[in-house]
Formats: sequence, structure tokens, C-alpha cells
Amino acid sequence: MADTFSVKLPGNWKERWPEVEAAADKYNFSLQKDGDNMTFAGYGIEGEIKVNSNIANVIIEKRPFFLSAAFIEEKVRSFLLRQE
Repeated sequence: MADTFSVKLPGNWKERWPEVEAAADKYNFSLQKDGDNMTFAGYGIEGEIKVNSNIANVIIEKRPFFLSAAFIEEKVRSFLLRQE
């Protein structure tokens, strides 16, 4: 079963796309963008992000059993909101 959550994005989200690509590359995640939707995969984690206006709906479709959904959600939220 997939883990899902939503994140309210900052106003400059579209301007930040190069940062998203660079971070994915830095951490060896594959990232594919199609309009406002993205798919990502790396380290046994697979998912997608569907952006609607300023809300990102995140679906984690696959994750290693030893990583909790809450841990992955925290990391995705901190990246999307730039709270490192």
C-alpha cells in the first residue's frame, strides 16, 4: 500500500526546479518531470509528486521496510520546504 501526504509549497516553487534537479542528481535519485508531475527513484524508494497550484501531493509507492513512512515524509517535506 502506498504512503501519501500533501505539502503546501512556497510561492517560488517553479523557480526552484533547477534546485530540485541538482539535489536529485547529488543524492543519486532519478527524477523525471512531466509538466507539474514528477517521478523519482533511488535507494529503494520510488514515488511521485503531483503538483496542483501550490500543493504537492506525494505518493511513496515503494520503500525499504526499515525506513518508516514518517521518516521519508519528514525528509521530503524538509526538502520541498527548504527546512534543512
